[in-house]
Amino acid sequence: QLSVSRYLPLPLSPPIATLLSELFSIDSRQKRLFTNAVVTDRSFETVAQFENLETLSVSWCSEITNRSISHLSGLGNLSTVRLFNCTKLTGKALNYLCEVTSLETLLLHGGEFFAGNLAAVYEDLPFSMPNLKTLELQCMAVSEEALGAIAQLPSLTSLSLLLTTHKHCAFRKFGDRYACNLERLRISSESLCDWDLEILLTAAAATLTHVDLFGNNA
Repeated sequence: QLSVSRYLPLPLSPPIATLLSELFSIDSRQKRLFTNAVVTDRSFETVAQFENLETLSVSWCSEITNRSISHLSGLGNLSTVRLFNCTKLTGKALNYLCEVTSLETLLLHGGEFFAGNLAAVYEDLPFSMPNLKTLELQCMAVSEEALGAIAQLPSLTSLSLLLTTHKHCAFRKFGDRYACNLERLRISSESLCDWDLEILLTAAAATLTHVDLFGNNA
């Protein structure tokens, strides 16, 4: 399913309405698009036309590839992206997401976003996502290098991590001068060690207002 909200005032112009009619049903009251059709990369060519799009949520779309995410780079008002269990998305999709500099909220569930050699992506992450305030990663493996890049996100205030695996003490970058703006922390991992928790909680002790630790032995 694909839902898109707050992209254009309705009613839509005739050309755009015709273009969408095969895939989407339109709810004029909520100003959203809903579809039960098979969503493909071609569907995202259509989504890319909505220059005022602010929120994009995509769930269980097994046919979309990294090419779909490449179409988002021109959406200068896009502030929230949610990608749930889109199994063909990889680290290349993360690279394309970094081109959406207006992002404030990013939720990634499942997928291989942090797989492969992404050193260049991690190096640029703090600069390519300067406005990112909320980051949620679930059901995925995240490397120490990726966590180090996340720790340097300048505007990050809310971090939620449900990781399948990472190295012990992988959070040491958070012990540096980073994570100083973190207000909300929600974290769970079977491999999370006491040292990881100590680093995280100490690094943001002065700013944290909400802490949720679950699914571990701490």
